Amino acid sequence: MPKISVIVPVYKVEKYLCRCIDSILAQTFTDFDLILVDDGSPDKCGEICEEYAKKDSRIHVIHQKNGGLSAARNTGIDWANANSSSKWITFIDSDDLVTQNYLECLWNEATDSCSSIISCSCLESSGYSSDFGKEEKLEFKRIDINEETIKTIYFEKYVYWIACGKLVKKTILTKYPFTEGRIYEDNPTICRWLVEAGKVSYTKSQLYFYFINPEGISRDAFSLKKLDLSWAFKEQEIFYESIGFKEMQKIVGKDYIIHTINLLKSAYSSPDNKDERVLSLTNEVETYIKEHRNQMTFSPREKKIVSLFLFFKSIKLLKQAMRLYYNAEKLMFWRKK
Repeated sequence: MPKISVIVPVYKVEKYLCRCIDSILAQTFTDFDLILVDDGSPDKCGEICEEYAKKDSRIHVIHQKNGGLSAARNTGIDWANANSSSKWITFIDSDDLVTQNYLECLWNEATDSCSSIISCSCLESSGYSSDFGKEEKLEFKRIDINEETIKTIYFEKYVYWIACGKLVKKTILTKYPFTEGRIYEDNPTICRWLVEAGKVSYTKSQLYFYFINPEGISRDAFSLKKLDLSWAFKEQEIFYESIGFKEMQKIVGKDYIIHTINLLKSAYSSPDNKDERVLSLTNEVETYIKEHRNQMTFSPREKKIVSLFLFFKSIKLLKQAMRLYYNAEKLMFWRKK
């Protein structure tokens, strides 16, 4: 009767997959099932998953057509709901790995507290570090979720921003699955998890190794799919408005404006600048700025960015201006606060 379901979406990570699975199977906490979701991977990942499943009865492999990270995670959640007695779920990306006591530490805190989400810190690197897994004092901070604490953890890199490195009650994930067909989907999903959880525990101990994969979907050169970052901020802003978190609405709204302008800067400097999504987003953020800018506090640099965006949009020279901005961003003029 597994207590935890570990969900690993798998896609084009043939050279990293074994070390990920091995780190999970080496856990000191053994009462879990491992769901490997082969998301139509074109390499040998599916075969590797099946070989592991032959060796360990806790492993369950699902093969599906490629639907993206969110679709693979949702498939894992659906399987856990239908087939597992677990009450908790954790996500581990297939090019990452975890310390041997990852599950044990999170599980112990889950049973000792009333928290519905248990989160650890992550070591982020493009190469394996000998410091990862080094024994350190483990202390959890327990947080009641309200607007003030959300404001605090919004700026904490891993509590708020990524789905991995967390132990989450299955009921929360069932209520708030991932939006499929998007990237940056963690952001608007996790803010809902946190509010639904009510209580969260967090440790600064690095129990999760977050591999900076040079081939990862969010680290490519600019492509139109990166416009999803604007969508992610807007979804959060809409959510906080819906629950009356006015300060969070302003914070996320400002980030929506600045990040969208920066995305448009890259879009107008790429071959994709004529795509209708670029024009639509340009008009959308212009309208939002005009309706909300007086409610927000911008730094001098941010004010400059917003004012120039609106000015050049008004005289229909935005494309040329954005290209100049893109080429000039390394100059001190753009770096001044």
